[in-house]
Amino acid sequence: MFDVVERIVWQAPGGSPFILDGRDGIFALPAPTGRGLPPVQLSTMVVPGSSGAVLNDVRHGVRVVGVPVAVIGYDFREARDRFRSFIRGLDPVRVAGEPGTLRFHLADDDVRELVCYCTGDGRLDESRSDPDSTSFVFVAEFTALDPYFYDATDRTEMWGVGGSSTFFPFLPLRIGASEVGLETAIVNTGDVAAWPVWTITGPGEGIVLANDTTGTAIVLATVLDDGDTLLIDTRPGRKSIRDGTGANRFADRTPGSTLWPLVPGDNLLRLELVGASIASELQIAYRRGWLSA
Repeated sequence: MFDVVERIVWQAPGGSPFILDGRDGIFALPAPTGRGLPPVQLSTMVVPGSSGAVLNDVRHGVRVVGVPVAVIGYDFREARDRFRSFIRGLDPVRVAGEPGTLRFHLADDDVRELVCYCTGDGRLDESRSDPDSTSFVFVAEFTALDPYFYDATDRTEMWGVGGSSTFFPFLPLRIGASEVGLETAIVNTGDVAAWPVWTITGPGEGIVLANDTTGTAIVLATVLDDGDTLLIDTRPGRKSIRDGTGANRFADRTPGSTLWPLVPGDNLLRLELVGASIASELQIAYRRGWLSA
């Protein structure tokens, strides 16, 4: 095994991970590319009679990361077999277009991952891939439609009416005889917005999940009986509201409801639930996003 400061792991969907540290004859070479600031896209408009242009929009575009890889063996045949196996694990067509995950490990608690597709290994270095060297050296290219790196595990907080965690860690905001709520803050220490997944366990109704920092809220007409659950997924490309049976409850949103993110920095949250009992729980789970690995 090679002594590496950083460990890179490729996880294909439904397959075993390839740990690129030499333990299986496959290791990442120094100097990956594309791990810093994502490509910046400027949308501009030319104003007749004026020099230059004016800015309409600025955003981050698709990211491409290049990872130099060496595949070695005791002889050419073993190196070739390992190379073929690795290439199969990179191929997105084989898994019907499902993305994989490229993980960068600096320590057990410092892991960032990029959801991406391997889109080529065309820069195979034939001069170093011959029967004498018993190795294949190439640059694997990974394309991320979402250009941000994310934590490998969720950050969670949970509130309840009783037990070890309480729906009212501070003085509760009481709106009426049977209506209770909470004001709390979450600090998103990531570089970009984090899109949470909410899990609500009944009983309860009159659900309000508001981010007063951004002036946005999710307001639902859903009624949860004792033990019922509701899953609210705000993540782009996965946005959904479903109950414990899997039924779609997106139509329970009241007009103006928005599936909002946690912006970088402080987020003042206002959470309301009518008819909560000791069995009621509310949980938020999210992963911070980063501009670089």
